[in-house]
Amino acid sequence: MHILFIYPDILRYQGWRGVYYHGVGYLSAVLKKAGHTTTLMHVTAPMEKSFFVEKYMAENPDLVAFSSTTNQFLYAREWMKWIKKISKETLIICGGIHTTLNPEESIATDSLDIICRGEGEQPLLELTECIANGKSFDHIQNLWVKKINGEITENPLRPILNDLDKLPFADREIFDFPGLCLSDGGAVFMASRGCPFPCAYCCNHALTKIYQASMKEYVRFRSVDHIIEEIKQTLKKYTFIKNIHFDDDILPLKRDWFREFTHKYAEQIKVPFSCNLRANLTNEEEGRQLKDAGCYRVQLGIESGNERIMNDVLKRGLSREQIIRAFNLCKKAGLYTKAYNMIGLPQENMDCVLDTIELNAKCKPDVVQLSIFYPYRGTSLYDLCKEKGLLTQSEASDYLVESVLNLEDLTQDELRFTDQFFNYLVWTFQFIQKTPSPISNFLRTIFRSFIKNNMVQKCIMTTYSFFLPMLRRLFSNS
Repeated sequence: MHILFIYPDILRYQGWRGVYYHGVGYLSAVLKKAGHTTTLMHVTAPMEKSFFVEKYMAENPDLVAFSSTTNQFLYAREWMKWIKKISKETLIICGGIHTTLNPEESIATDSLDIICRGEGEQPLLELTECIANGKSFDHIQNLWVKKINGEITENPLRPILNDLDKLPFADREIFDFPGLCLSDGGAVFMASRGCPFPCAYCCNHALTKIYQASMKEYVRFRSVDHIIEEIKQTLKKYTFIKNIHFDDDILPLKRDWFREFTHKYAEQIKVPFSCNLRANLTNEEEGRQLKDAGCYRVQLGIESGNERIMNDVLKRGLSREQIIRAFNLCKKAGLYTKAYNMIGLPQENMDCVLDTIELNAKCKPDVVQLSIFYPYRGTSLYDLCKEKGLLTQSEASDYLVESVLNLEDLTQDELRFTDQFFNYLVWTFQFIQKTPSPISNFLRTIFRSFIKNNMVQKCIMTTYSFFLPMLRRLFSNS
């Protein structure tokens, strides 16, 4: 059987080439191990219909398997229509976080035959084997199957896979893996699945409900030897790799596992790496272990600097002091830091946004990433947005660019201004914080009042828009 994976991965960045996605890598590895052939259309920019059709027809697959996030599903939906116009008999399945959290709307898509809820390795393999042998696949757990008459068979979820070591190493060849590695020669790995914290904007708490699993059951780590062996094999095959990023929600979550991992990584791998941390779990011992193992960068979520938003809305269970302390500990250990932030949140106003900017100024991260909140169906924050009447009919393919909410106390112009000048505002507050206390308090109050003024924001945006083309021409000619 020839399975064609299609993975929409479109962001509005100039030169965006996409990322390596472990979900497709694992699915492909399982199918290849069983003797099937897999290929991938990894789409990183909007595609003309004629070009898409040409690429698809060259593949001539027996099964088309989409994997999609909610943001990217609008592309997947359109491409499914194009495929069905070419070949009505071709079966199309879609999996990923969107179909898992939003199954009813997903299966209602006209050109979609099957959806997969939850982890897809075994369900996709069973489906492929059934098709290859001409058997019915209506019974396969995790799959919702649409019949010719429009009826839908909603099969139950199977238990989650407890032993991740049973999976083959993720397939990297199906992607243009060298082209996807970071500009500094980095490669991505994952040692675990799941996160035990109930952050209201994240899918993890929603997934535990769907699986009817406890947090302890839901969070699973591969054995240290298993992930170390995968890294070894990957480094041997792709000799250009200069550093590694672990995409796990919280790599040091399990202390004993992490102690063994850092010891063996330092001994056997010796390649610089980066990972994600959580502020209230970060301590001096962890910082030393990370540094000694070769970690050069850590990434922590600030998300919101306003404690009401942070805890009442986002359910983070953190304090500003814990976040500042975590960044200070990481810097003390000699680790480069990156901060994740969100704006456009329910119940947020410009004062809350400025609290976030000020907290970044106090944490002094080396890199700041800003996203605009997107309400994912199935999460408790989506339910809050629905309850408050904030949802619109808009769809955003890029959570770094636009909001789909009708916010009560934050305008789209304020969002655009903050998105454009977030880093500049952080630097300004850092300068203010360096002045003596009485002066800094005065300057802080004046600057917050000044920057909240809509006319000031429009003036800054207009001036910036006027001079930016001139600056670009100047630097391009120099």
